[in-house]
Amino acid sequence: LFSAIASLAMEQILAKQKFESENIVLRNQLDRDLRIATMVGESPVMKRLYNLVSKVARSDASVLITGENGTGKELVARAIHDLSDRKNKPFIAQYVGNIPGTILESELFGYKKGAFTGATSDRIGLFEAVDGGTLFLDEIADLPYELQAKLLRVLQNREFKRLGENIIRKADVRILAATNQDLNKLIKEGKFREDLYYRLNVVRINVPPLRERKSDIPLLVEHFLHNIDPNLRISSQALKKLMDYHWPGNVRQLENIIKRASILASDSTIEADDIQFDDLDTQPLASLLPKNLEDEASLEEIKNYIIRKRLERFNGNKTRAAKSLNISLRALQLKAKELGL
Repeated sequence: LFSAIASLAMEQILAKQKFESENIVLRNQLDRDLRIATMVGESPVMKRLYNLVSKVARSDASVLITGENGTGKELVARAIHDLSDRKNKPFIAQYVGNIPGTILESELFGYKKGAFTGATSDRIGLFEAVDGGTLFLDEIADLPYELQAKLLRVLQNREFKRLGENIIRKADVRILAATNQDLNKLIKEGKFREDLYYRLNVVRINVPPLRERKSDIPLLVEHFLHNIDPNLRISSQALKKLMDYHWPGNVRQLENIIKRASILASDSTIEADDIQFDDLDTQPLASLLPKNLEDEASLEEIKNYIIRKRLERFNGNKTRAAKSLNISLRALQLKAKELGL
């Protein structure tokens, strides 16, 4: 009798362990599916992307995410982090373009009190703040050349120094980087280190532009409408207008246009007339510039003019202006400060 009871108890223990193990597997699978589901799309190219993201997430390798502005590179980086063993640790995204080298170095590595004017106390950088987690470096092609060697050291040895001190610190950080530029071209021009490129490009993920996955537009529209107001609908004519467009600003532009259309719609249905594309998307750049700029201005002067006009158009609202320009809010804030705006 005792052996029978003991055998039954053991069977119950084993059954419970199996049940708990299966629950863990199911919870992990459900979590993985839900996370990937946040990336909207069922086209073949997106299914391939999901598959690659799932595989890459299981490793700890550096990943280079490429693609045009507005395609969702940061979303891919977040999905990789959320599906990885680091998912319970921090994820921090840092834009590295158009930021002076010293400021960016202090942001990434931290600094010691007295390292520069205004450094009144010690401060940790992002590599310490994100310890155990994932650091996403956006627009890595714009990383100042003098900082590329320091980032390379982190990738090679997991070591760094704060600005203004000689103490070597350890970094347990996974680095994901993104760019919309041709890094091979920049390497040939001497603007980007080849050794850093190979360290970052262990795995490359290219995010497809919206024009290459137009079959996903209805799903994306439904997703954006639901986020704005679950009662909103879109007419077949309005959807056709979206399907026929070439989408230079990709998914980010589609989201902006749906938000705008939801405001312009006279009732709960968005009609074709409510879909308004940005002027810069439908006119040649030259036609938008004063004659003196078109003929004589440098590229920097043209960029500054467009930024000024876009801020005027949105009455100084930097968030809306940045979205319409397909650049980050941080980049626009820095540029506006430089221009005294």
